[in-house]
Amino acid sequence: MAEKKKTSKEIAKKKFCTNCGKELEEGEKCNCINDVENKKNVSSASSDFEAVLNYTKEMFNDSILMIKKPNTTLNKKIDNANYKNSFILLGVFAFTFAILIAGAFKLIIGLLMSVDTSVLKSSSKLIANINLPYLKIFFYSAIIGFALSMVPIVVAFLTGKIAKSKDFDFKKSTTLVAYSFSSLIYTNLLMLLLLLLNVESLIKVGLIVTLFAYIFCIVTFIRGFVDNVKFNENNKSFAISCVLVASIVVSCFVIRIFSTPMVTDISKNIIQDSSTKISDLLK
Repeated sequence: MAEKKKTSKEIAKKKFCTNCGKELEEGEKCNCINDVENKKNVSSASSDFEAVLNYTKEMFNDSILMIKKPNTTLNKKIDNANYKNSFILLGVFAFTFAILIAGAFKLIIGLLMSVDTSVLKSSSKLIANINLPYLKIFFYSAIIGFALSMVPIVVAFLTGKIAKSKDFDFKKSTTLVAYSFSSLIYTNLLMLLLLLLNVESLIKVGLIVTLFAYIFCIVTFIRGFVDNVKFNENNKSFAISCVLVASIVVSCFVIRIFSTPMVTDISKNIIQDSSTKISDLLK
């Protein structure tokens, strides 16, 4: 009887977790709540990653369809215009454009360094000691790429307003441009790869492919613009000409505005970084 009473008292003294029922030692705290929270966090992170992956696949499939069935895909996207998807595509384009420009700078410096003529031999040695600020080149190029993509958006939107097209708003104009030029993302990546390989014949092929890609994108953009902005037959060719000319002129103006501070800033950086190296070479 005494042993039974002692056992029941010991049982009464024992502590259990109120959440999971686990037996706890004196002063011990159960971690079951933290474990549950960790599992929730892992599950949430996994679901977020899966959502991002699915979204990326969807965007990739859309861009591929823009190459296979440009007009059908574009008109569907314009009917369901979405700022989020459009600006993501524009951002990716600006990113790939910036990487391509930085790669082009690197290739040019490499070519200048490889020059072995008597006239430019000393210059090539000098260039070898200059460190280009590739991060700044990338940053400025990304801004230029994004600004250039905004030019046809604004021009198309304003032209639509002048034509009194009520249905064609800024969101549809953004979608039109973002999806029309989405294939240039792959062209930029292809050219970057060819620049890194540094094979002259392949670079020439890449430039030809890039030219055709731009023509394809411009034609897709114009067809989508005409399909979604209603013009009189007499004014259609005039409107198309205005959009193309205005886009080219404004694009040149944008390049001029943004390239000037880019060149100035990079030049200052090069001069400051290489002044000591140049003086050493001249000694």
